[in-house]
Amino acid sequence: MIIHRTVEDRSACPIIAFVDKRGFSSHAAVVQVVDALRKMGHRSGDINGEGDGCGISTDIPREIWSRRLAANNLSPYLAESRSFFVGHILLPADIRSESGHILDRLREIFAAQGAGLLVENSGATRDEELG
Repeated sequence: MIIHRTVEDRSACPIIAFVDKRGFSSHAAVVQVVDALRKMGHRSGDINGEGDGCGISTDIPREIWSRRLAANNLSPYLAESRSFFVGHILLPADIRSESGHILDRLREIFAAQGAGLLVENSGATRDEELG
């Protein structure tokens, strides 16, 4: 499945998604995504082997998350639930002073949608690696 940007989206950043509707992960999907990203190198500003970068989102590494949950005194089996998900939130440096308020608001939104927060980590980024 290829998801095209909408009219409202003006960023011109393409998104490729290969999804197995049965919920199975495979190396073949990764190969297909890498091939698609190669074909779209011109969209990421790829010039002489350098560009804005891109990434691949894969299935949740449930074994790793099982260990992380157990380390936080939670059942490691929660990571096996079909409703288990992981979110990564990166705040731009210029609004980090507001991070407490922003994260509080995100917690409220998640709770209102019935998403229980199991584990939260902050500050695990290397700013020197970010644009």
